[in-house]
Amino acid sequence: MARDLDWTLIKVFLAVSRLGGLSAAAVELGLDQSTVSRRIAQLEGRVGHRLFERHARGVRPTAAALDLRDQAAAMERAARSLDDYLTGRDSEMAGPVRVSATDGLASAWLVPRLAPFLERYPATRVDLAIEHRVADLSAGEADIALRLFRPKGEDLACEPVGVLRFGLFAAPRYLDIHGTPETEAALADHRLVVQGGMEALSGMRWLRGLLETHPRVVVRAESAGPYLAAARAGLGIGLLPLFHGKMFGESMVRLDIPVPDQQEVWLVAHRPTLKRARARTLWNHIREWAARDRLDWFA
Repeated sequence: MARDLDWTLIKVFLAVSRLGGLSAAAVELGLDQSTVSRRIAQLEGRVGHRLFERHARGVRPTAAALDLRDQAAAMERAARSLDDYLTGRDSEMAGPVRVSATDGLASAWLVPRLAPFLERYPATRVDLAIEHRVADLSAGEADIALRLFRPKGEDLACEPVGVLRFGLFAAPRYLDIHGTPETEAALADHRLVVQGGMEALSGMRWLRGLLETHPRVVVRAESAGPYLAAARAGLGIGLLPLFHGKMFGESMVRLDIPVPDQQEVWLVAHRPTLKRARARTLWNHIREWAARDRLDWFA
């Protein structure tokens, strides 16, 4: 009986036993009545006895149910005790918080803002997971994520951080050798460096069209670090968020060719994760940093 017992079956059993009906238990548990009935049938199969008899006003527990109820109630008390223990631990500002983000956002924006947070909460550790694939937040692969798309899922908390806008940038060395293109059509005569996957983002239609016809992509890098290094080394012209203009100063030149592409940035977490103090606190700090930086970075 105890081997691999599903705790959800016990919760349904206790609700039906206390409330005296399947429909009342369904309302309390947020389930439909057919699910409650099915789980009671599953538990009866495990016990080997019928647990409830139907009558005009609901259901009545059998002798087997009365025997089981005390043990089930003891399980419930143990579960609540464990939950209280974990909640107490989750109230502490100690331990890791795992943040999933793109290489560019993590390196350029998030990491330089972490110092005051870590000084205030020295027992907290920020683990950075660079998104080569989208982390499954509900499975615990990350606590918080910075995403370049709006996520879907009722169990996800999400807030807009802002919008990334883009420009074409090149190193002075490249422009001295190859000249400065002044129109979109003139880009066909120049080398491009590209960050792999950027063209697949929903807001990058202009970039997709450019890459479909451009004959001279000389470097395609799968992460932001090598991509930025290629552009700064003068290997070709690159498409970058506009905030790079302030970061690089005169080491990179923004071209006077308009780029219509823009990409939303979202702050995301699995809702139960935000019950943990350290995750919730870092979430709130990221929100504050984004609001403060919206004009210069995300507008």
